[in-house]
Amino acid sequence: MIYLLWSLINVFLPLYFFYLLFSFLAKGKRFFNPKYKTFQILFLVIGITQIIVASSTDKANQNIYLKDDHANFNSSKMVHNMVEDNWTMNIHFLLEYSVQGNKYIPLKSSSFLSGFVSGYDWELLSVDGVGIEGDSGTVWYVNGNLQWKLFGTTIYSQNKIFQVKTELD
Repeated sequence: MIYLLWSLINVFLPLYFFYLLFSFLAKGKRFFNPKYKTFQILFLVIGITQIIVASSTDKANQNIYLKDDHANFNSSKMVHNMVEDNWTMNIHFLLEYSVQGNKYIPLKSSSFLSGFVSGYDWELLSVDGVGIEGDSGTVWYVNGNLQWKLFGTTIYSQNKIFQVKTELD
């Protein structure tokens, strides 16, 4: 429920900013309510500052390469796991294996958010495979960072660690 509330705040605040901005441009100073004038002007200044200093929207590469020197001509298999399933937002984990006969070699992992993710950013930090169980699967520890953002600025950063068992057959 807290994820939904944060996402709604991240939708409402930019809409309120644009309402203030366009109203100010249309009516000038007389638009501001004397009771809330200081708050409204401060909100406009913060919004304009965020637009001016906004960094590029390039996302970090969410891939972690587990084995670089493996030949790419082999067939591969992709395994998908949903590591966190919330009402509004899901965190997915993908693992790509190279298949050589009945042997699976992990090559690359990636992770992403889906759902109503306004105000959030997910960064995959590390992936560690332990307890290899032959060809039936592996237990993976997925470590990531969920960033709570407001106006593009990180307000809170939450580390999340998941244990995922991949089934290969």
